[in-house]
Amino acid sequence: MKLLLCLTTLILSGVISTTFTWEVIAQEIAPPIANDTISSTATDTLLVADTMQPQLRMGVFSGISFSSAHVEDIPVVPQTKSGFHGGIRTEMEFAYPIYFLFEIEYAQRGINSENVTTGGATFQESFQFNYLNFPILFRLGIPITSSFEVSAGFGAVPSALLTRTQSIRFEDSDTSMNVSEGLEEFDFGLEYRFGLEYHLSSYHSLTFDGRYLHGLQNLLILSPTEQDDRIWKNRSLSFSLGIMYQLQRSVR
Repeated sequence: MKLLLCLTTLILSGVISTTFTWEVIAQEIAPPIANDTISSTATDTLLVADTMQPQLRMGVFSGISFSSAHVEDIPVVPQTKSGFHGGIRTEMEFAYPIYFLFEIEYAQRGINSENVTTGGATFQESFQFNYLNFPILFRLGIPITSSFEVSAGFGAVPSALLTRTQSIRFEDSDTSMNVSEGLEEFDFGLEYRFGLEYHLSSYHSLTFDGRYLHGLQNLLILSPTEQDDRIWKNRSLSFSLGIMYQLQRSVR
């Protein structure tokens, strides 16, 4: 956990320091352009400036998630479980209109399941996993008007498992317990994203995101000495609202 937090700090520091480094380089190497040479150098200067001072933004978001799981050889029938997710994000222009996006996100995942005992009694099971996610994505932003933009993104989502709880509910009693063994501490998946953005001003914008997480990591710790074909992989569909604040304008 400490390793992930240190890695997050280093990444955020790298993004910010890289931005300011490019800005200094731009001031050092970009010579003034004489009027009689504008036609021959304007395009080159424009392309260099676009790279030297990329747009930098930060923001917050929160919303609702609907999670399930792909399971094999496990006596549960996954049903959708709703939860909360939210966090902070930083975004840097990579090569217009492509942006590099990094987030720190708290997310609830899990499943609900209804089962029947050997005696015929029906009971409900609920598994809740609380994660700290670190999405790393590339986003393609397409302006529709001067104030409205649509986007699509794709990237990787490493996650650290914070807590895990199993609840069992019978008709006349409830039981809740912490699951302390049998689950991997880390998860990894791919995320596909679609977004809408409305610019409230030159510095602020309102965002709406839909994201689908496809887990690749088997959450179950399997027996190394016996054949064990059990599989449990996370699936999640989330929607969120957020606000972005522009820290630095791009120079183009």
